[in-house]
Amino acid sequence: MLLLAVIIVPAARAVDCDELLAAAGQEPGLLEQSQMLGEAVKTCPKHAELTYKYGYSLERLRKYGEALDYYKRATKINAKVAKYYFGMADIYVIQKDTSAAIAAYEEGLRLEPQNSRARLALDELAPGKAAAEAASAKQAEAAAANKAAEAEKQKAEQAEKVATKAKEKEKEEAKITGPTLKVKAPNPAEFTGLTAVLEKDRAQQGKDDLAAAPGGAAFKTELTAKQEALRASAQADAVTIDSEKLKVGTPDK
Repeated sequence: MLLLAVIIVPAARAVDCDELLAAAGQEPGLLEQSQMLGEAVKTCPKHAELTYKYGYSLERLRKYGEALDYYKRATKINAKVAKYYFGMADIYVIQKDTSAAIAAYEEGLRLEPQNSRARLALDELAPGKAAAEAASAKQAEAAAANKAAEAEKQKAEQAEKVATKAKEKEKEEAKITGPTLKVKAPNPAEFTGLTAVLEKDRAQQGKDDLAAAPGGAAFKTELTAKQEALRASAQADAVTIDSEKLKVGTPDK
């Protein structure tokens, strides 16, 4: 009994989906029919014919994008039904996607080669195929050119940024180091005179340092006095010597 129930349940579900499809087909109103099919697809998402019929109702309502989506779903559920591909091709024609339309018609005709309507539509699209391919190639070429131009632009911008940074760095280094000073070579004559002045200043500085030292003033006074005494003694000795010389030269009376 359990095995029989397992076998019967899937069959019952399939019959229910078929009944939903039949009931929707009896609805005269286009909008109401589309709504019924939409609900049926929710109940039976794996039912290829329901999915296709719902897509067809959407196409009649000019909801082409949604219709194409359900046609594609139908081909995924069952890839061996030609009209599902013809439905896709018709939408591609409306969307002016010639290459996709041709591919869909060709796939449908492979499954149903005697379909004259699809064959005629494909023949009408054939001249446009070459034009579509040429347009596609032109678009690809333009895209490549734009990409190359953008790359060159980015390269130039990068080079400009590098140059700007280099200039800014140079300015910052100039602020830190300051301007370069030019030093004039010394004149030998000026150098000799400068040396004499420095020696004189050094001698005077020595005297000033001596006077500024503790007890330096008294020592300087004492030294000066001794120097004066020695000078006076030397002068006295010179006078004495001169007198003796005079005595030697005078005869006795």
